[in-house]
Amino acid sequence: MSHADGSYPKFLEALPKTQLLILDDWLRNPLSEIQTQDLLEITDDRHKRSSTILSTQIPVSDSHERFAAPTLSDAIMDLGFDSRRSTTRPN
Repeated sequence: MSHADGSYPKFLEALPKTQLLILDDWLRNPLSEIQTQDLLEITDDRHKRSSTILSTQIPVSDSHERFAAPTLSDAIMDLGFDSRRSTTRPN
């Protein structure tokens, strides 16, 4: 929505200043190439500056196939998961 109304740059400017960003249902639906580029920009701006919690039911091993751009997905995964803590629920 912020792309359409022109508020996207202001939104991006605010995200690195947010102490904690929670992305719930992370990658529930595959991302388009534009969404993947946006996520890379957000992840890069927040890297080692603020905290991000990703909540998902998708195994990390299946994450790459949910991004439209494989090269960008590698960069996002490298930035977003360099200090991850993963927990799984027993079946």
